[in-house]
Amino acid sequence: MLPHLRTNTPVQQAQASNRFRLAAAFRKKTDALVLMTATPHQGMQDKFKALLELLRPERKEEIETLDSHPELIGEMVFRNHKADVTDAEGRFIFKDKTTRAIPAEVSRAALEFDRLLQQYLRRGYSAGAAMGRTGLPGDRSDPRRDGIAVQ
Repeated sequence: MLPHLRTNTPVQQAQASNRFRLAAAFRKKTDALVLMTATPHQGMQDKFKALLELLRPERKEEIETLDSHPELIGEMVFRNHKADVTDAEGRFIFKDKTTRAIPAEVSRAALEFDRLLQQYLRRGYSAGAAMGRTGLPGDRSDPRRDGIAVQ
């Protein structure tokens, strides 16, 4: 069984767990599933992976590599930006907020730094995973285990 969604109170936890089980049951009976949420990740990577697995069960092995291949998210998640949200009549809900893209030149040095940083992070996550480290609470690599505050 896939893990239940994390929430604050025991009642919310039970409701979230029931919603997750309902979505999992629907998934078994259909070839497509759409999940809509304002906060799909909530800082809990394992729960997020479980949601992605509901969406694309045939990609379970790929989803397990999400830490080192975050680009997979773009193939499964569509994001609606707050500035574009309207009510049923087409009126913007979040008023007085203007969002626009500002083109910026990126130097070759910055692009190379980004490439090297991503390469470093992928290697690090892969090495940690190979050693059985997940970064989850209770894991040897979890800094909270040693009383270090994590922001």
